Amino acid sequence: MVHGTVRGLFKLLGAVASLALVLSAWAAHRLSQGPLSLSDLTPYIEQALSDPDANYRVKVGETILSWNRDSHSLDIRALDTRMIAQDGRQLAAIPEMSVALSGHALLHGKLVPRSVRLFHPVLHMVRDEAGQLSFGIGGETARRRPATAAVSPPPASTR
Repeated sequence: MVHGTVRGLFKLLGAVASLALVLSAWAAHRLSQGPLSLSDLTPYIEQALSDPDANYRVKVGETILSWNRDSHSLDIRALDTRMIAQDGRQLAAIPEMSVALSGHALLHGKLVPRSVRLFHPVLHMVRDEAGQLSFGIGGETARRRPATAAVSPPPASTR
């Protein structure tokens, strides 16, 4: 004969498991229709990506959760991401980036990125008079200098 408390515990566990199954089915159905907005989590994502020493901060326009049909994984997409220096200069601008999460790690309660993708980045390479190369992603150099900076050919080799 099973004690009443144990029976109540099994009923509670059954109810929690049933609720988890229903919520999983609803989430899978909802994600198959299109991305979900994660706007409530955007400030936490910005805080996690920003420098704790306040040398720069990251601003994200919009954050969404989507299902990647190619890799069969959840993607967190950040739209209009900007890295801003302490003095207000824009250091980098990325129109869209995606972080794919490891499903195996999620089952163990860990957030582990499987891949990070940048979509439509604007990369800038500038070579100064001294021959030093500087690189940038979006940012203010895109507005001040042309995207295709002139790079002089290397000196002819002597044979």
